[in-house]
Amino acid sequence: MPYASLSFTASVDGGSPTDHSLAYATEVYNVTMYNITSLSLGSHALLVTLLDVGSLQSYLFFDYAFVNTTVTNAVDPFVKSTSR
Repeated sequence: MPYASLSFTASVDGGSPTDHSLAYATEVYNVTMYNITSLSLGSHALLVTLLDVGSLQSYLFFDYAFVNTTVTNAVDPFVKSTSR
């Protein structure tokens, strides 16, 4: 089976879809397809729509999503330290 670029649109939480593509000559694994930053903590929805490339069909086998969360704890300057 010949491989071509994978073209798709992606939208988060009902937002406007954005165009993306990945071009590889062979089947690949562990590839970041989509990356988004500055999301609030909580549930979100990602909609991925595959687009055909020329006369070839696009295929996607999805097995997991990686979520990296960094939470910054704010320091209240008005709280007195209990250490002596």
